[in-house]
Amino acid sequence: MLRHWDILQGFNFIWIIDHKGLIYLLWQKNLSGQQARWLESIAEFSFKIQYLPGKQNVLADALS
Repeated sequence: MLRHWDILQGFNFIWIIDHKGLIYLLWQKNLSGQQARWLESIAEFSFKIQYLPGKQNVLADALS
């Protein structure tokens, strides 16, 4: 997401992930320093997270 900052800035978008743990990371109270910095950097974006298991995420598999 940070790699495409110039494109995504100012848009609402859905971030489709295949790592269920990332969903819960956004609401954690006790974060490591690295996690806190990462969340601070993505806080500039307006997005919703949607979990899609890897085997169902055909597009991501095709691109990787």
